[in-house]
Amino acid sequence: MQRLLSTVYRRPCFELKGAHSNTITLIMRMWVRGCGIRAISVILCISLGKVLKTLERQQVTLQPKR
Repeated sequence: MQRLLSTVYRRPCFELKGAHSNTITLIMRMWVRGCGIRAISVILCISLGKVLKTLERQQVTLQPKR
């Protein structure tokens, strides 16, 4: 059972999607529309670091929800 679960959650193929030219645009659009950092990372199949670096470079102020 454990082996079956590990194969289900693997990503189908590995690409460097963070290097695509439209990734920054997609990250910013999703951020403006209210997606969270983790959601953006999962949906676009990129790392959390890429999302955070992109938002930082675009000078977005990150504030936690209260």
